Amino acid sequence: QKPPVTEASFAAARETGDKIEVALRWTESTEETYRSYANGIRTPQGGTHENGLKSALRKAVQSYIDTHDDVKKQSKGLKITADDIREGVVAVLSVFLRNPMFQSQTKDRLTNEGMESAVDNFVRPALEAWLNNNKSVADSIVGRIILAAKAREASRAAASEVKRKTPGSRRLSLP
Repeated sequence: QKPPVTEASFAAARETGDKIEVALRWTESTEETYRSYANGIRTPQGGTHENGLKSALRKAVQSYIDTHDDVKKQSKGLKITADDIREGVVAVLSVFLRNPMFQSQTKDRLTNEGMESAVDNFVRPALEAWLNNNKSVADSIVGRIILAAKAREASRAAASEVKRKTPGSRRLSLP
């Protein structure tokens, strides 16, 4: 059986002449991968545009979870973090600006003020609408996020159990 498609793409131009394009995909990986560009220039250290994308992902998925009772029941008692939501995400973000500002001459990081909120305000509603229009895919994405949260909590519990049982933590009385 073919796995469900878990990808979404969005594009828009803003009144200011700026343009934002996003492509997202959730994978089985435990890593998150971002490729961001500003005016076609790769920004390997991200920047304000990438921060806006990460914020929008968290807000959109959390909103989906909060508004759907069946999903809310699955995650009952779990504290879902931003890392759980972004686990396995592969994203490509491209912004086109009139006056891009970079951290250094090597253009590794975009520093334009307002880009974080611009990307957030564009991606969040588009992703929320996409999740609501593709409920079966959205439910599989949320199921993956819930598994990530459960794995994180189980790992934390196992680590604290090991720490509690290690011989170095007990005091030995010497004769």
